[in-house]
Amino acid sequence: MSKCIYVIDTSSLIKFNPERYPYDIFSSIWGDIENLIGKRRIVTPKLVKEEIRKKNDKLNEWANQNKNMFLDFTKMQAKFIRKIMNTKDFQALVDNKIGVDPVLISVAMEINKKDQKILCPSGKLTDRRAVVVTEEELNGNKVKIPYVCDHFGIECISIFELFRREGWKY
Repeated sequence: MSKCIYVIDTSSLIKFNPERYPYDIFSSIWGDIENLIGKRRIVTPKLVKEEIRKKNDKLNEWANQNKNMFLDFTKMQAKFIRKIMNTKDFQALVDNKIGVDPVLISVAMEINKKDQKILCPSGKLTDRRAVVVTEEELNGNKVKIPYVCDHFGIECISIFELFRREGWKY
């Protein structure tokens, strides 16, 4: 069982959405996801909620019921975004504006920087470690989430890898 904090991208939420995986059929897995949200082990920036709102009605309804997963923007995240954007290779990550991707990565960087503790299911305290969950894949040196995360030592996994790490089997 993993002890990670999962910083989830819009792409993963869209891949595993209520239209494709309905609540009435996949109720256990949705319950497990919401359990991790309740434990603050699945988080994402509020910008992700804005992307969801524009793309998927059922997923938007679900997001409205799980508002505590959406994090406010912080000064520390702004500092990390500047660090990302000041890296010459990563300037293509934005098109004339700061979008979700660098904010998502900055949330993971902030969690890892704070060196905070979380309560594990076993009842023991453990170090926090952020893992980015995205459906983007590392493809050479294309400036995508996994490429930037790799540079900063942040692990990237898919939504189904999150399920595997949590030991979920249905």
